[in-house]
Amino acid sequence: MKISRHNALVLGFLCFLVVAYVDGAVIVHQVSLLLLHLLPVLFVTWYVGFRWGIVLAVAMTAARIIPIQGESVGNQYSYYWYIDVLSDFAATLLLVWMQTMLRKAYDRTEKLARFDQLTGCLNRAGFYDALGSEIERSKRYGKPFSLVYFDCDNFKSVNDTLGHHAGDALLAKIASVMHVNLRRVDSMGRLGGDEFAVLLPESCTDAASSTVEHLKAQMDEAMRMNHWPVSFSMGIAVYQNPPADASRAMELADGLMYEVKNSGKNNVLLRSF
Repeated sequence: MKISRHNALVLGFLCFLVVAYVDGAVIVHQVSLLLLHLLPVLFVTWYVGFRWGIVLAVAMTAARIIPIQGESVGNQYSYYWYIDVLSDFAATLLLVWMQTMLRKAYDRTEKLARFDQLTGCLNRAGFYDALGSEIERSKRYGKPFSLVYFDCDNFKSVNDTLGHHAGDALLAKIASVMHVNLRRVDSMGRLGGDEFAVLLPESCTDAASSTVEHLKAQMDEAMRMNHWPVSFSMGIAVYQNPPADASRAMELADGLMYEVKNSGKNNVLLRSF
């Protein structure tokens, strides 16, 4: 489930207030509602972060120690009751820490599932997700976007003559050049082997052409500096009207790239749809 940090924080505090009210105003204080208190604490920890989880854990403990209606806990057992509440607080802090570690592990796993480890670009699945989201945004707001599809001409010869380590270094260098020369809002993907794609949100014909020509010049320079006999065949699909889905968008851009490959390679072909 995707939820913004702000909404998660608001929802978590609302749930906390409901549980605190029930604990202080409805349920007798000898009955522990620790599990109900933990739900909003762990929810906020997962979606917002460790610090807000701690804040809510402290608020939870305060709500249990100071009942909403100002009722006393009972003179005979109050000392032991306070010890019990503080023990619950310590256990809650431990759970918040464990939840934070679990979230970090989850984020690392999700990143591994979406990103190419060699280049740091999105992998095929991650790029298709980003492209699908951009198509939906384009449909909603009527904004154009551009999709670039390219591969490395003669890449196999690098692997054959210089070794796979040189091929890996070449691919990593391409990604590095893209990271330097593209915007933060642009998405870069390695679709497999030596094939890459770039998503340029809100880029029309002129902007996409200028961006790609500059990018190609920088990549060509990187190839010359490293003595790699590689050039780039690039297709640019500019979508004034969004395609039906990500697969259709990629199909059109891929077709443009192959037109370049079949007409001599090392060129850029742009077409507006």
